[in-house]
Amino acid sequence: MNSKTLVQLSFGLNAVLLICLATGFSKQTNKPKVVIEHELYNNIYFKARNRIHVAVEGISNQNIVVHSPQKFVQITSLGNGEYEVFPTELSSMGCVLEIYQLQTKDSVLVHSRHFDIMRLPDPYLFVGTGGHFSSPLEDFIKGKFHVTADYGHANLKINYNIKKFNLAIEPIKGENYTYVSKSHKPTLEMNDAIRKLHRGDKVIIRDTEVISNISDELIVLGPFEMEVQ
Repeated sequence: MNSKTLVQLSFGLNAVLLICLATGFSKQTNKPKVVIEHELYNNIYFKARNRIHVAVEGISNQNIVVHSPQKFVQITSLGNGEYEVFPTELSSMGCVLEIYQLQTKDSVLVHSRHFDIMRLPDPYLFVGTGGHFSSPLEDFIKGKFHVTADYGHANLKINYNIKKFNLAIEPIKGENYTYVSKSHKPTLEMNDAIRKLHRGDKVIIRDTEVISNISDELIVLGPFEMEVQ
């Protein structure tokens, strides 16, 4: 059986991996082209909503079914050839997606493809703009902090929404105290407390709760410590 593969990568969350394969079921004489578009490249990510688009040449979307033989892979049809793939186990064996054509009496396997299952990189808090003259505490007061991750070569662009965080004040002299923000912004009390600190006093952002745009899992970040200069 002959096959032809074309791989095209583009960057960003809306980047698309196009894999065009000429393939078919062993009993078929005409082998339709199968196009799989995957926003998150060649991997399926653990506990994440992986969006894919499936199209088969000459077959309408209504007559296509995407299935996985692994029970831990949940697949939801979103319509118009769009599917959401959600693996609930981090299997070292990966997962297989099977594409079927619906027919009158049964379904015919058109194509199957293996994906590795990967864990999303751990996010962390970043305060400031990274500029040479940037002051983390001043940037924090201005709300210039966000959540990011080390994506490596994957070039993923995942958006994280900060739901809540605590700000611990640890002065050299005096008692420690903590403020709570139930949003992605510092409160007025936090900013006022920071402005009253002296050189050597510490400010620690703790228990930052975030949710990404591709998962409903609540993530608690590690602490981010700053010192008054």
